Amino acid sequence: MDASVLALNIGGASAKGPNVAVARFRLQGHKERGLYSLDSREYLGKSRPVVATPPESDDTALKAGARAVVRRLREAGFVALWAGGCVRDQVMGFLPKDYDVATDARPEQVKALFDHTIGVGAQFGVMLVVLGEDLAYEVATFRAEADYTDGRRPERVRWASAREDVLRRDFTINGLLYDPEDDELVDYVGGRSDIEAGLIRAIGDPHERFAEDKLRLLRAVRFAARLGFQIEQTTYTAIKRHANEIVMVSAERIAAEYDRILGEGGATRGLELLEDSGLLRVTLPELGLPERAMMRFHDRGRLDVDTAWATLLLEVEPDRLPSVPERMRMSRKRQKSIAESAVLAQRLQDYLELSVARKKRLIREPEAGRALEIAHRAAEVGQWPKADVAAAISDAARWRGEALHPPRWVDGATLKHIGLTPGPHFKHILEAVEDAQLEGRVTTQEEAEALARELAG
Repeated sequence: MDASVLALNIGGASAKGPNVAVARFRLQGHKERGLYSLDSREYLGKSRPVVATPPESDDTALKAGARAVVRRLREAGFVALWAGGCVRDQVMGFLPKDYDVATDARPEQVKALFDHTIGVGAQFGVMLVVLGEDLAYEVATFRAEADYTDGRRPERVRWASAREDVLRRDFTINGLLYDPEDDELVDYVGGRSDIEAGLIRAIGDPHERFAEDKLRLLRAVRFAARLGFQIEQTTYTAIKRHANEIVMVSAERIAAEYDRILGEGGATRGLELLEDSGLLRVTLPELGLPERAMMRFHDRGRLDVDTAWATLLLEVEPDRLPSVPERMRMSRKRQKSIAESAVLAQRLQDYLELSVARKKRLIREPEAGRALEIAHRAAEVGQWPKADVAAAISDAARWRGEALHPPRWVDGATLKHIGLTPGPHFKHILEAVEDAQLEGRVTTQEEAEALARELAG
């Protein structure tokens, strides 16, 4: 049977022809990564790399809850379908992290049907339905949008059909709908064929889609990087044309997309696309030579997101570096971790020139482990001295406990006891005594106190 000409009845309207594809499809089991045809389950994606990794955990309870939401809406006489990313992920053989439901029920009608709902975006038709203690589902009314004035939010929203709801979405791979009750995939925009072809394609006119929400410029790059897809040429041309408009997006939203580009896999591909499209220059002007940053990611495994940020910013000048995570409105904790990791990694370039005490002080810093990982990547691609980094890694492996944190035999009370008046010199004396301990020149409390007296003059 030709799936492209099957009739579709949604919201009472019948549609037939090549613009709508409805296919019987068993979304069960995920034994093999990759793409499956909807008609035969034939594996289609072995020759094309897919970067995304399906979660290891079972989603039985999550999926059962999503089915229950659809069933309840259906029983009340409404149309209800799974929508967006959860459908895309299942078509690709991945376990969704969440399930979204699209329906013709209005927000107040959704609220009336479920015991626990939260209006997370009721003005846009979005309700959160909570089942039990920890299962939550976004349920959104089919809608059409118009008059985007801030590059993010529409000024006007009206309730619409399933087809119109899909046509307002960003990319064809996210425009799929699935009926879990009748086991049918609904495709108005060619999302299935674009998944099979490995393409990120804007729905409709890409210039209009990017004008509506500027963040889609970065989302296109993220999906291409994460999934190992290409960006369709017309869509990519539009990204390049509108790249400078990304400044209309808040720093927090830009940072969140960077987090996912850097942390979900495919960071090298993502950075290449950001650089080629012009988005990197606009969003991270501090970076300087992005090609060198990309080398530190190339085929070297996935990093946790803060280590990835510090790796990216490694060659930013130390006095400018902290301003980047600050400008991105990251939490104070993240700002500190990223900046300190990168600056420590910079100091590792001259590790062999440091005294033993300075080496140990560096190695015992809280972010030293992350800094060593970053410096190791830089050394592997010839950017940092291999001998210095290797020596630091070796020292970090052999120095433990009191070798890095010797007992505090001399403190401020000790200095006052021997007759010194508190002042700035206290700090210098205490550091000098600890340096002597770190280097093994002082091994007893008596020796430490004698050195303090000597330093005091």
